[in-house]
Amino acid sequence: MLDDEECFFVIAHELGHIKADHVLYTIMARNISTIMSLIGQATLGLGALLSQGLVAALHDWYRKAELTSDRVGLLCVQELDPCLHVFMKLAGGASRLYAEMDRTEFLQQIRAYEDTDEFLLSKAYKGLLTLYRTHPFPILRAKELDAWHRDGYRHLMGPKGFLNA
Repeated sequence: MLDDEECFFVIAHELGHIKADHVLYTIMARNISTIMSLIGQATLGLGALLSQGLVAALHDWYRKAELTSDRVGLLCVQELDPCLHVFMKLAGGASRLYAEMDRTEFLQQIRAYEDTDEFLLSKAYKGLLTLYRTHPFPILRAKELDAWHRDGYRHLMGPKGFLNA
């Protein structure tokens, strides 16, 4: 499904998880989640109800860890297009549709997704859709990486960035 540069991005993304100790924190989070579940059972569900804030926070951390690792992938590949192609393929699903995928249209969908945030109800609905997800939607990952590419990445890689010092 992926060409060489896209595979490089995915491998760098996964290595980013290792380098940032996400594996350790994920294990700790899962252990805490298991303990909270046991407490919930011992307290006839009251403890589980109280622990939902912690569970939501853990899932938010998982999603942020994915965005961090996406940045690592971009730093390794050093081109935005392969990264966006991976997200387009994740969002599209069927390999027979890859040839028809349009980067410009994909970026327009990102903007349309953002435009729904002007309504509080839409913002709340989007929050509920992602509350217990460990990975952000591919279109959101593309949006975040595109924004970081314009700002943070260029600062790091630019003529005076610390990677070129």
